[in-house]
Formats: sequence, structure tokens, C-alpha cells
Amino acid sequence: MKVCDRLKLYINDKGLKQKTIAKKAGFTENQMSQILSGKRNISADELEIICNAIGTDPNAIYNMKAR
Repeated sequence: MKVCDRLKLYINDKGLKQKTIAKKAGFTENQMSQILSGKRNISADELEIICNAIGTDPNAIYNMKAR
């Protein structure tokens, strides 16, 4: 499972809004959409920023199991 898919799953499970996360993380809605759709690669730093915005850490995202 790709990191973008894991992020999407976490975000959906928590009922979070992409727009809100983008704002908290300092990304545009378009950038956030591209990251979550896999159209834009995500750096480790960006993953950490997004994880901080959604209240988790990168290890929790990496360790998610596919459903």
C-alpha cells in the first residue's frame, strides 16, 4: 500500500477534511489533492508536516495494514 493510500485511509477513518488538513499543513488544496491521489510525490518532511496536521506520526501511517 502506498503512503498516499495510507494517508487517505487515515484521513477518511478520522472524518477529517482535506481542505482543513491542507490549511494546517501549509499546502494548497490542489497540492494536498495531488499528494493524496499519488500524482505528486511526498517527501519525508512533507509527510511529517501532514502527520502533525492530522495528529499522528509517520510511523503510524507506515505501519497501517491494508484492508
